[in-house]
Amino acid sequence: MDTDFLTRWAAARLAERLDDVTRDFPLALATGPGFASPKVGRLLTLGREVAARATALPFRRLGAIVSPLTLNVSFTEARRALAPGGLYLAALLGADTRPAVPGLPEAADIAAALPRAGFASPVVDVERVRVAYADAGRFAQDLAELGLPPPPCAGPLEAVFAVVFCSGWAGLRSARSVTLTTGADEAEAIL
Repeated sequence: MDTDFLTRWAAARLAERLDDVTRDFPLALATGPGFASPKVGRLLTLGREVAARATALPFRRLGAIVSPLTLNVSFTEARRALAPGGLYLAALLGADTRPAVPGLPEAADIAAALPRAGFASPVVDVERVRVAYADAGRFAQDLAELGLPPPPCAGPLEAVFAVVFCSGWAGLRSARSVTLTTGADEAEAIL
């Protein structure tokens, strides 16, 4: 699989979620390829290398940050880059990815981290993408492109990427309860 497939899929799903928001964002940051939305006026984009540096983020200026599998900064750093009322919308690989990949967070841990970072009205849900690999080496290569260590595996395999979608609002007061769901929606790819 070309990991851009997974990133583009996540970007399209994030755009669908942004379409459900009843406001527009004059300035937003997308940290990966494939994201587009009529809800965004001016869209800044950062590559993986720049997105990995928190200092690359502007302070309290962005109306939204949309991160399809690419923003490698903490939730607190992302919140600081958002203007009051700004939206953080991200897709991250979660611990339910199979074969198991070391170091991926549980969806419940992400749900707990958002309010601690100062996000209001956080929502977290999980969708799964199944990919059939002809050989484990390709799976390892795809994980490396995402900056992740490959687990030991060999031969053909079916991977299940657990994509954790999360969102929260900066600078708004609300209850700190989190909506956490695991969706039945699944996408498949055979490579």
